[in-house]
Amino acid sequence: MATVNPLPGTAPAPGRSEGRLLVLLAAMPPEQLASVIEKLAATVAHDDLLIATSDETAKSSHPDLHFVTVASTMSSWTVAAADYANALHIAEDNKAGAVMMLGPECDSLSVEGLHNLAAAIAAGNVDLAVSRYDLPPRAGLLNSAILYPVSRALFASGVRFPLAVDLGLSLRMAERLSN
Repeated sequence: MATVNPLPGTAPAPGRSEGRLLVLLAAMPPEQLASVIEKLAATVAHDDLLIATSDETAKSSHPDLHFVTVASTMSSWTVAAADYANALHIAEDNKAGAVMMLGPECDSLSVEGLHNLAAAIAAGNVDLAVSRYDLPPRAGLLNSAILYPVSRALFASGVRFPLAVDLGLSLRMAERLSN
């Protein structure tokens, strides 16, 4: 489960993006997908939201939202370079201003957590926003014991989960990651 705002006193600045927010959803069971789409609809204005999914039935169940059907390429535990390239191409084709990539377990994110992730990217002054998850003591050892200390030491970055599959990207960052 993701926390809402890991840094006290740093609420995301409300803002409006230059274009739509493209949300790429990983393949997931239909009931999980419906839950995520409901949370997204409650988080982002319908005109500013573009949902990319491989599930054809989502479009018919939510006619008031904008959907793009894409091939599912996101893996289950990490985001690959091809996923960033696909996100960039879909965003450019649909004139999106920012991209949010959500993994297969994104239904654990709260509405407020999704809102904060979307607002951070939509404000236009952030290139990368990642989720921070509440985990049991022995879960996430690769991130907690190896990747977080290395990324903190090398890049002076406090990104607690560098391999997060729920993240938000500016188009500039998506372009850099897709190369």
